[in-house]
Amino acid sequence: MMIIKTETPIKELYRGREPKYPFKDLSPGNTLVIDITNKGDINRVKSAFYQWRKYNNPPYKSRTQLSGSKILIHAI
Repeated sequence: MMIIKTETPIKELYRGREPKYPFKDLSPGNTLVIDITNKGDINRVKSAFYQWRKYNNPPYKSRTQLSGSKILIHAI
């Protein structure tokens, strides 16, 4: 057995596919703004965020708000 030094960093392993929305980049005091194109997107984004929040348990409270053709997710 031996250890070798690699020049390129190894990509972090994730379970499943790459997330569609960048919820992990949200931190307290920030707001994530997502454009929507139809009424179905509203429920998709909200559902995706609530599922992400359920499994990742972020250290902040959040609030979703619909403003025109955008969904705002506030991290409080």
